[in-house]
Amino acid sequence: MPIQTPDDETKETRDPNNPILPEDLVTPMGLPIAALQELHRLELRNRALINSIPDLMLVLGRDGIFRDFNSSALTRPLVPPDEIIGSNVDSVLPPELSQLAMSLLNDALKNNNVATAEYTIKREGYSGHFEARVTPSGPDEALFIIRNITERKNAERDLLASQQMLRHLVDQSPLAVILWNNEFQALEWNPAAEEIFGYTKEEMSVTRGTLNIVPLRMRPSIEFVFQSLLDQHGGLRSTNENTTKDGQTIYCEWYNSPLLDEDGDTVGVISLVQDVSERVRVEKEHLMMEKQLLETQKLESLGLLAGGIAHDFNNILVGIMGNASLALSEIDPKSDLFCSLQAIERAAMHAADLTRQMLAYSGKGQFVVERINLSRIVEEMLELLKLSISKSAQLDINLVPDLPDFQGDATQIRQVAMNLMINASDALQEKPGTISITTRLTDSNEPFTGRSHPAPATGPGPWLCLEVADTGKGMGPDVCERIFDPFFSTKQTGRGLGLAAVLGIVRSHHGIVRFFSKPNLGTRFQVLFPVTKDEAKPHLNHESNPRAAPPGTNILIIDDDATCLNVTSRILNKAGYTTTCAPGGLEAVVMFSEKPTTFNLVILDLTMPHLNGEQTFVRLRELNPTVSVLITSGYDEQESIQRFSQSDIAGFIHKPFRANDLLRMVQKALARANT
Repeated sequence: MPIQTPDDETKETRDPNNPILPEDLVTPMGLPIAALQELHRLELRNRALINSIPDLMLVLGRDGIFRDFNSSALTRPLVPPDEIIGSNVDSVLPPELSQLAMSLLNDALKNNNVATAEYTIKREGYSGHFEARVTPSGPDEALFIIRNITERKNAERDLLASQQMLRHLVDQSPLAVILWNNEFQALEWNPAAEEIFGYTKEEMSVTRGTLNIVPLRMRPSIEFVFQSLLDQHGGLRSTNENTTKDGQTIYCEWYNSPLLDEDGDTVGVISLVQDVSERVRVEKEHLMMEKQLLETQKLESLGLLAGGIAHDFNNILVGIMGNASLALSEIDPKSDLFCSLQAIERAAMHAADLTRQMLAYSGKGQFVVERINLSRIVEEMLELLKLSISKSAQLDINLVPDLPDFQGDATQIRQVAMNLMINASDALQEKPGTISITTRLTDSNEPFTGRSHPAPATGPGPWLCLEVADTGKGMGPDVCERIFDPFFSTKQTGRGLGLAAVLGIVRSHHGIVRFFSKPNLGTRFQVLFPVTKDEAKPHLNHESNPRAAPPGTNILIIDDDATCLNVTSRILNKAGYTTTCAPGGLEAVVMFSEKPTTFNLVILDLTMPHLNGEQTFVRLRELNPTVSVLITSGYDEQESIQRFSQSDIAGFIHKPFRANDLLRMVQKALARANT
């Protein structure tokens, strides 16, 4: 059977020599079968591509009829797929969506461009967000691409909520929140940062703007910390000194975190900053108070040690000076032995002077209370001072003449003033300089940047102030820590207790020593004494020549130191007194109870074991309320007799004493007892 090919060639269907090929076949409409097959293959491929797209794809005509669709799962929330093609948009979609679809279709066809819109579908048990993109696909139809953007919208909603929460936290945070880039430029600067530092965000947004809050001297170290943050090598937390816009210095605690990009590179730093100026101030005050407490405890411990040593040493000196006095009274003044004994007595007196300094340091020195005018004492010393200080020193004297009097030991106050003035002269090192000496009234609240010993003045005042300042070499921190230590000196020829004695004297007067010193800036000392209105108590010691002992005078001597007991007894026996010795308070009470009216006088040491002097005094007065008692001690008179009423005791004699001193005090006590 012959067929006609598209090339008008006639072929037989069973001709093996000229077979019929696929391309020789045509459709009834004249299309080649092969071309039709290729077209079908391409259509299947395109359909597969379209169906693989997760978005919903629809073709809608101008007449509102759906002409095509893909089989995306997104159609399931709407209508079944087999109901879409050929259906009118109004019958498939809710009214609001059908109107939106036709509006997008008309816009796309009219403008020959892509039209877009977002919309929300809410049904029972379902809610979703979608995006529609409409593109013309023919003169009277358009392709709708519908994408489910629910996850994106939810993410955007969560992100917005997170941003709002973060913004609220940043804006309301009491901490400064600062975001820097790598150029020290502030990208974030919250209200707390503005309140703490005084700068606005605009002022800090310039390059290296954050350096405005860093003191000039600290900028190199801060730049190093910032670079360490950028290099991720540290700097995460620090307490820094910062500067505000109005020039104030504040202390801030910084918490820093580097910000990294997806490659791990640092792109900036986020900082949380807290103003801790008040906390730093309180901590400094606590440290200062702790330091002052330690210094006070140290001084008290050293003072207790010095006082104990001085007391025991005074007992030894009683034996040396007493025996020397006794020996001198029995030796020919022209003999060599007499000169040797005098030398022993002089050496003992020098040793007694050292113990007085030690007692002064401990605050328990011999105390002769009288009314003192501070300006007058300094004025009386000026001529002697001019002879004692460096010839290169220029004196600047400012003495307030009408200062109120205060009560104290004038000799000890002179020692304080002279010590400070000599130290000021030595600080000049024979170089030209100025020594300023000032007296005035001051208040305890007056600002002072130096150190205060033993503690800052706390009384309401007013306080009498003696100030001695020099323009000398000054002292470093190490020296300042030790200047009140006994026997400490920076001078090659330094000796004695020096400033330790000054401090002890001032403490015993309930005063304060303050000083400020720095190398090459000189030194300024202030000594404060409290102004009081109390009347000074008369001192009990008055010089008089000892007289012969009244006949039959019996004296009970009570002292736990055997040397003191022996020497005191021998001095009195030599002067004609009858003595009985008791090595302690308990023994004395027993002896006294046997014959309480026999003794005309009791010489009582205060510091004894088992039964001390005060307790012994009470027991003796219980046995004989009228017995006359002379107190003796190595401590100062004021501290010793303050335990007794002035009318209770016959007098006080300070150890160590010479024979004549003891005899004069005994005669005075006996005379008082007989009046």
